[in-house]
Amino acid sequence: MAIPTIVEINFACFHRGKVSLSHLPLGRRYVEAARLETLPCPTCMAKKRDKARKKMAYQKALTYAQEHHLPALTGDPKDVQVATVIRHQQLSNLQYIYEESGVLSPAQFDELYLGAARYITSAQWWILYRSMEPAEALECMNTAVYKVKKPNEPPF
Repeated sequence: MAIPTIVEINFACFHRGKVSLSHLPLGRRYVEAARLETLPCPTCMAKKRDKARKKMAYQKALTYAQEHHLPALTGDPKDVQVATVIRHQQLSNLQYIYEESGVLSPAQFDELYLGAARYITSAQWWILYRSMEPAEALECMNTAVYKVKKPNEPPF
């Protein structure tokens, strides 16, 4: 009886899939097939890793927000979680660009960028402006702050 190189596996997550075991010696194929049946399928494993990565990024963003005295964002809970991570990425990238290059001191960065970010509490704003360039970030943030401080006046 020949030992197959492609085996149908019933994964622990109750999904089924075909796995190639051709890279293994003949004597290890049945052992490897039995081991794979105790694990979730590759798709479920990827989802689990992605969920853990998102949770870790959110925790890191919350820590950053607390350290820099940034307010909690408002909006839909799912939007808030995504926007908190986006805000952290944007501000930490800006901080790295301007402080590491010596353009701004930490105090100047706090005054200009973090000061403006403390007024922007809308999760939707951070999601909408997630792709803003560092050169235009200050202008976008100041426009949003102006709208918060004087909502009935045009920003220009």
